[in-house]
Amino acid sequence: MFIYEVTGDRKKYLDLLLLADEQEDMIDLYLEKGTMFVLDDGGVKGECVVTDEGDGILEIKNIATAPDAHGKGYGRALIEFVISKYSDTHRILQVGTGDSPLTVPFYEKCGFKRHHVVKNFFTEHYDHPIYEEGVQLVDMIYLRRVLGKEEFIELDESYLSQIADLYRASFKRDPWNDDWSDDLQLKEYIKEISGSYHCLNYGLIIDGNLVAVSLGMVRHWWEGTNYNIEELCVAPEFQGKGLGTRFMGLIEEDIRKKGCVGIFLQTDSDKPSFRFYHKLGFKDLREHVSLYKSLKE
Repeated sequence: MFIYEVTGDRKKYLDLLLLADEQEDMIDLYLEKGTMFVLDDGGVKGECVVTDEGDGILEIKNIATAPDAHGKGYGRALIEFVISKYSDTHRILQVGTGDSPLTVPFYEKCGFKRHHVVKNFFTEHYDHPIYEEGVQLVDMIYLRRVLGKEEFIELDESYLSQIADLYRASFKRDPWNDDWSDDLQLKEYIKEISGSYHCLNYGLIIDGNLVAVSLGMVRHWWEGTNYNIEELCVAPEFQGKGLGTRFMGLIEEDIRKKGCVGIFLQTDSDKPSFRFYHKLGFKDLREHVSLYKSLKE
């Protein structure tokens, strides 16, 4: 058994493509812009078409196995091939399918989880009713699988060393150029901001490595309870890939559950982080300023 990319005429596999998507003009919307793979095991047994949807998301647009090759693991083999090939370049593999008792359980067995629904997709985009296992397909069910093991957690003191290493690696580079060569000073700083009263610290772990950190505290104010972020950083190798945005989204989701009504943070207005937070909907507090007085002689 071997799997290879199709670089020539993809329509020669139209019979297979139509098994998964029975309207040819819908196939035409993604076939040429996507990447197509074929599984051969003494003859062509299956195919898969994937597209890059941006923000680290790869989507399976079409996957099918020949009728006489069902139940032999070829569909799972194609999915595992795609995961292996794209795990270093993408963070999410997603697939859209009808709410069918045949396809949804298959993807769930392959490690996918339901993510969102596009209502009336099949009734609005196809020129005829589509049935699968006697069920008319109406809504598009999107399922996702994380490429690589990812965990969003609350951090405790056992992560202090990892937090310090990540923080130093993130801020020693341009445009920050912070000098944290004094290990004791760095560790004391991390302990101070991560161990305050009502502290709340988050981390994102990918394949066992801490790649993003938010250190802060819950603060009760007369207008409501806020999450105050003292420091937030993302590992250099993950910057610019949408991970920071995703991390902030996970934080917002969790603090809402904890009853917080807002997030307060500070950053330098001449750094890229200023633009990053603005894109996430943060607003300047025009009347709020930071003051500092040096006591050095």
